[in-house]
Amino acid sequence: MTPRVALFTGIYPPDTGGPAKFAETFANYLKERNQAVMVYAYSGNVFQGSVHRGTDVTLIPIGFNLLKRYLCMIRFILQEVSKGSCIIVNGCFWEIAIARHIKKFKYVTKVPGDIVWERARNTLKTQSSIDQYNLLKQSHYKILRYLFSYSLIKSQLTIVPSSHLEKLCRIWGVAPSRIVCIRNSVSTKKFTPDVGVKKIYDFITVCRLVPWKGVEELIDLAAKLNSRLVVVGDGPERAKLELQAKKINADVEFKGNVQQEQLPTLLQQSNAFLLNSTFEATSYALLEAQSTALLVIANEETGSEEVVSHGWNGLLCGAKSGLTMLDAMRMGIQNPPGIDSMKNRARLNVMENFNLDKNYAEILRLSKLI
Repeated sequence: MTPRVALFTGIYPPDTGGPAKFAETFANYLKERNQAVMVYAYSGNVFQGSVHRGTDVTLIPIGFNLLKRYLCMIRFILQEVSKGSCIIVNGCFWEIAIARHIKKFKYVTKVPGDIVWERARNTLKTQSSIDQYNLLKQSHYKILRYLFSYSLIKSQLTIVPSSHLEKLCRIWGVAPSRIVCIRNSVSTKKFTPDVGVKKIYDFITVCRLVPWKGVEELIDLAAKLNSRLVVVGDGPERAKLELQAKKINADVEFKGNVQQEQLPTLLQQSNAFLLNSTFEATSYALLEAQSTALLVIANEETGSEEVVSHGWNGLLCGAKSGLTMLDAMRMGIQNPPGIDSMKNRARLNVMENFNLDKNYAEILRLSKLI
């Protein structure tokens, strides 16, 4: 009998973010293939065993104090281990590390980013870039760094979506032989071009509203270009960004978190997709925009370089291209010759290299081999 897959994630829809998106789409992929799967996540919802869109999900409320939340998740991990489940970790790294201290067992980790650096940025402990932060001798969050690294080092396999994260995993002590790069993936059947949809927005950005996503600059540039920007996503910066847009009279619409079913239409209603972050592993939103055949504009020196080839299937801003975000946005509005070809190649790029069925099959295959 094939053991069921137990997927542990920090967040799950309706919460948004890469880990939530992977957890939902991977769980759906497994269910469609009659593979038993159980998802465990933290949520603002009431503690319950529930079925969310056909998937068995157990939610632990964020209203619990930190110790109680961790103890609940650790108990669920050990329960699944005792049942012989195939353990895949896409979050809950500190909890899996503690569980691994208690009992030896095999599991797979899928790393979305550096959660310690993100915690440091969100709490204003550092203004460093992710690479600078990992080169510094850190004076804070030492226990969190130890637990995060330990969870990866002790896993039988660590899956990363980009070569950048692969290099970081090596810094954290993960053996190169235990790291495999499998790209983030999206459904090209769900995110498709639709020329019949009326264009409402000049630009769209889809991200969590945190400082390193660069949305503040996008609002300023949209105002300079007298263009219309739609911002999809939520986060601690939202109130500040809304105030900024109002202050400079920018034509910006804040959608907040939207249901995944609504996102394809919002992308189809836009002319170009913007990703102005200073760090990305591989943005699901960027892939979804490419799959919808939008012009994508992102930054060099981020994981976006592993998705976007400047001038071929999108635009990259930075020293190497010599293109500023303002210049790129202006091109998005003017639509000079060559842009339409970039959009078509963007769609083909996702279909060939970021195919959900192919990549998820590989994750499942490797997880069952450990």
